[in-house]
Amino acid sequence: MQDVGIVLVLWATHFDEVATTVLATALRRAGIRVKLVGLQHGGAKGAGGLVLTADVTLEQAMQLADRACLIIIPASQGAVERLNNDPLFPQRREAVVEVFSSPSSSSTISPNDSVILA
Repeated sequence: MQDVGIVLVLWATHFDEVATTVLATALRRAGIRVKLVGLQHGGAKGAGGLVLTADVTLEQAMQLADRACLIIIPASQGAVERLNNDPLFPQRREAVVEVFSSPSSSSTISPNDSVILA
């Protein structure tokens, strides 16, 4: 099987745990490497109350950026807005933008871009 890279699924409080688990499971069953990336330390409670623990921290995911083929943000616009308003998140948001705007990344995002999977 050809290595297509790693899919990074961002995870934070109020994100959609159903979309997260269904996508991660389906991709893993298809043989694609998936990492759940915690944007907050420790487990985070999803929109339906289920707590998921990430595979890696954002800092660890930064080391995988050159192998990432896709980033998924399984959240509603409201969840992303709440995260953006979190006083601790601006530094993390800049790190995400930096990682996926690097020359080795196959796609580029800017600080004002939003990728939403509701």
